[in-house]
Amino acid sequence: GVYDDIEGIADVCRDEGLWMHIDAAWGGSVLFSEKWKHLMKGCDRADSIAWCLHKLMGINQQCSVILLKEANLLKKTNASNADYLFHSDDTKPYDLGDKTLNCGRRQDSFKFWLSWKVHGTDGFGKRVDTCFSNCAFFVEELKRRSDRFELLFEPENLQVCFFYLPECMRDRGHKLGEYVRVLRRRIQEAGNMLVNYNPLSASPPDFAFVPNHWRIVFANPEQTHADLLYVLDEMDRL
Repeated sequence: GVYDDIEGIADVCRDEGLWMHIDAAWGGSVLFSEKWKHLMKGCDRADSIAWCLHKLMGINQQCSVILLKEANLLKKTNASNADYLFHSDDTKPYDLGDKTLNCGRRQDSFKFWLSWKVHGTDGFGKRVDTCFSNCAFFVEELKRRSDRFELLFEPENLQVCFFYLPECMRDRGHKLGEYVRVLRRRIQEAGNMLVNYNPLSASPPDFAFVPNHWRIVFANPEQTHADLLYVLDEMDRL
């Protein structure tokens, strides 16, 4: 996950008359944190924002929202005007059915509201701060163990990509990707943890292909530093 120059993009969209949409599926939750909300600076200038609260905020799937600056735009776009369902003389605009293509959906917002009532803005902010703190700790531990682990790049958000490079696999090129699958099978069979991997395809002109590598996303504030050390120790052991 990365954060774009939102202010700069907003300037271009304003000058060129373009719609500005922000995919904040992961990154939008930093708005709860006083320490990290600067990463979303300028988001108030967007025309629309998509945000998945079932990701970093840990709310049960599915809990996603789309925020629009223009009032009633969804109704203008999607309304079926079915007079047997929706009535213009209703006293309160609580029925959201005419704002969706499928005429209705689960009340994802209710799950978000309940969670917010329980944890509060401060609680949500602490969740974000803890996840960033754990991410930073893990990155530093990877660097400390540079004889066996290699960080692909400095993370901007909470996704950490890295290689496990035991001496027997150094300088093995494409074989490294096959080794990742072998080790993951051993991890699954051991049954103590689950770590995912993925390839990163070439993106011309200046981004080379990266074979299968490990990818950990920090979204659980209940994780401890001991848990994170255990992940690396288990990779070594297996």
